[in-house]
Amino acid sequence: MSRRRKRGDTLAEINITPLVDVLLVLLVIFMVTAPMVHHGARLATPDVSPSDPQKQSKDEEKATLVVDRKGQILFRKKLISKTGLFEFLKKNQQLQQQQELYIKADPDLDYGVVMDIFGTARRAGIRKLGVVVDPVDLLPKAK
Repeated sequence: MSRRRKRGDTLAEINITPLVDVLLVLLVIFMVTAPMVHHGARLATPDVSPSDPQKQSKDEEKATLVVDRKGQILFRKKLISKTGLFEFLKKNQQLQQQQELYIKADPDLDYGVVMDIFGTARRAGIRKLGVVVDPVDLLPKAK
């Protein structure tokens, strides 16, 4: 058998020269751009200076919705129905001025109930929403 290639036959070997050229160009691009990429984000850290542990007045107290195990909603010890929550949040002058609301829910409460409250607060115009977590709730429960 002859190993000579006839005119019109295909070459069965792969030419890797273009592949190597492309890889070298990509390597150079990554080497140039990698030092320019910023890793991390700027965060506003809280002030840790000592403060006077004085009792806050009712006006200074953070607006907090408490949701108990049964799904009942309380705002400053006042019971609010789930259907009336939107109207309550919309009409509350303090909440509309501050645009800030904290939610403290029972750890055993269904996640969907809390998310519904978050959605209702957003629709009522509250832009800053937070979750209050009791450190005791984070500990594993004794069996």
